[in-house]
Amino acid sequence: MIAEPTALDATVDPQLHGEPAEQPAPAPEPEPEPAKPQPDSQPAPQPAPARRTAALIPGFRNAILPAPLLAELIAHGATVRFLTDPAALGATDGYRPCAALERFVRARDLTCRFPGCDRPAVFADIDHTQPYPYGATHASNTKCYCRQHHLVKTFWEGWTDTQAADGTVRVTTPTGHTYTTKPFSTLLFPSWNTTTGPPPPASGTTPPRHPGRTSMMPTRRRTRTQNRAAYITRERELNALQRQHERNADAQATAERNAKRQTRQHDTTGTPPPDYGDDPPPF
Repeated sequence: MIAEPTALDATVDPQLHGEPAEQPAPAPEPEPEPAKPQPDSQPAPQPAPARRTAALIPGFRNAILPAPLLAELIAHGATVRFLTDPAALGATDGYRPCAALERFVRARDLTCRFPGCDRPAVFADIDHTQPYPYGATHASNTKCYCRQHHLVKTFWEGWTDTQAADGTVRVTTPTGHTYTTKPFSTLLFPSWNTTTGPPPPASGTTPPRHPGRTSMMPTRRRTRTQNRAAYITRERELNALQRQHERNADAQATAERNAKRQTRQHDTTGTPPPDYGDDPPPF
C-alpha cells in the first residue's frame, strides 16, 4: 500500500461501515424577498477545490483506497513505513538492490515500465538500464520490467532503452520508433519528487551484444497450457485439503459436544435442568 504522507493524517469516517442515521427533515425556511438589482461587477473568485488524498494498493487491478479507509487501517494497527528520501539513496554494491532501493523503485514505478504494459511492479523484475556491472545498481539506473519484457529487452535484437534521473524511460524498438513512459506515481502523487542523483560513473564501456544472444534466452520448461493445468490441479488439491480439515474440525466439535452431553446425563451430583413444562419459548 502506497500513500502520500498527508493521507496518514486523515480522520476515520464514522459512517464507513453502515448507513448514516436518518435525520429529521429541516423545517422549510421562508423565502427571502427578491433583492434589488445590482450593477454588474466582477465575479468573486471561487476557492480552489480541496485536494483529495488517496492510497494505492498494488495488485492485479491497482485499486484506489480512500483516505478515511486508510486512516481506519492505521487506527487498527497497520504498519506505516516511510520510503527513503530519493536524495539519500545511493548505489548498492552488487547486482541485487538493497531493500530500501527496491521499495523505492517499485513505489516509484508501480507498474512495468515497458510501453503499454500495466503489470504491477510487485510482480516485476528490477532491471538495470545500463547492464551490470558496467552500470551501477542505482535508482537512476534501475526500473521495473515484467519478466516477459525483461527478456525482450535483454535478449531480443534491436531493443534499447535509456533512463533519466526522474525515472523517465525511453524505449527504442527494432523499427526505430521511440516510446517514452513516465512513472505511474507521477500521476497519482504529483507532489512527490522522485528525481534521484546521478549514478556512479560506469566502470567500463558496455560491450556490444553477442550476435547469437537471442538463442541464449531461457526457454520454458513447460508451456503456458501446462502451467495453467498444473496451477488448477494445485488449487484443487489445496481446496480439497481445506475441506478435509473443515470436516475433521466439525467431526471433532460434534464428538466433544456428544461427550459433554453424555457426561451431564450420567452426572447425578449436579443440579438437574429446570422443568419448563409445556410453555413455549421464551419460557
